[in-house]
Amino acid sequence: MKDQDQLAGANSQQYQAGGSIEVHNHGMTAAEVADLAMTIFRQNFIRFGEEAMQIAVSRAEELVDSYLRRMQSEAPAHISSAADPSMQRAIYTAQAEYASRGDSDLGSLLVEVLVERSQEKANTMRAIALAEAIGASSKLTSIHYKLLAVVVMLRYTTFFQWRDQAAFRKGLQKHLLALFPINDTYLHRRRYPSPLPLTQMDLQHMEYVGVGRTGGTDFDVLERYPKIYPGIFSHDFTLDELDPILHSEIDRPPFIRTEGDPEKLRLAAVTHSDLDNLKRPQRRIRENIHLLHDLLDQNKFQRNEVYSFFQMRPLYKDQQMFNYRAFEYLIEIFQKLGVNQFELSSVGIVVGRAVWKQYCDNIPPLQWYIPEPD
Repeated sequence: MKDQDQLAGANSQQYQAGGSIEVHNHGMTAAEVADLAMTIFRQNFIRFGEEAMQIAVSRAEELVDSYLRRMQSEAPAHISSAADPSMQRAIYTAQAEYASRGDSDLGSLLVEVLVERSQEKANTMRAIALAEAIGASSKLTSIHYKLLAVVVMLRYTTFFQWRDQAAFRKGLQKHLLALFPINDTYLHRRRYPSPLPLTQMDLQHMEYVGVGRTGGTDFDVLERYPKIYPGIFSHDFTLDELDPILHSEIDRPPFIRTEGDPEKLRLAAVTHSDLDNLKRPQRRIRENIHLLHDLLDQNKFQRNEVYSFFQMRPLYKDQQMFNYRAFEYLIEIFQKLGVNQFELSSVGIVVGRAVWKQYCDNIPPLQWYIPEPD
């Protein structure tokens, strides 16, 4: 997980809310937010036995302190959003859920959601989804969190920043390694354990919680990627496959010669939109752009070729070579359990994206997934 404030659980060192936080805003200060949050918590939380209550209060303080530290570093101008009743309710709900469970994965996720919620206006769809995600998160396990993150990554995200096959393979491998790191069992036995030990009951439970639904539109990443990224998931072509009217243009953009085999060509375009938006194309290219669109489609990978593409090349760790097979296992899980037909709700997208964001940088903003009407 990325280096940031992590919630440590019941038996570790606890932070004291308030105290050393001194960020000031035009509204409430961070110390005032911490004091208010703990006052609301003590007044509204269920009364437990003395020892249990001490643990609950300590956890509530820990969560609000971690939240304010994140706000202090990432969004200090929005700390005073805690003056809003809906934000106070969100903070209290997060405290109550973490106080009850004390699970560090849950606590880190709740902080992530609160930071996002503090920067949204109340009564928007995103704000409502973020608020609902707090309660939903407490009803899920860490395995459920990672499944949601993977579904958001593979089903709901497009990676236009990866411009060629090597970059795409390396980029996806980086994200999978962050979510499912290599462990000693894998290194010693050369066998990667299933990254998501799930059953059909897990999907049914997640549907009950409200983060998704089974039986939705079938989604197969092996078929989807050639449609979205035809310029990456396609074969090189030869001059014979190119319309003769374009033969004189092969040494100009958007044509590129294949490294290691100059007799073969590719298009320097990942999507059809890239072709439509070429910068100052030659007149012959511009007048025959439809031929390039046809070329982009006619050499696309078949399903089994996409699978082979993602059989990740060997990696090295501590001088040991291994084949990272997380993607293969995920495809198998998607097919066997019906995850291919598991559609996420707005709440599921919020949770999955928040989990993914804890492990990887440069995740698309929430509005990319849940846009608000103009």
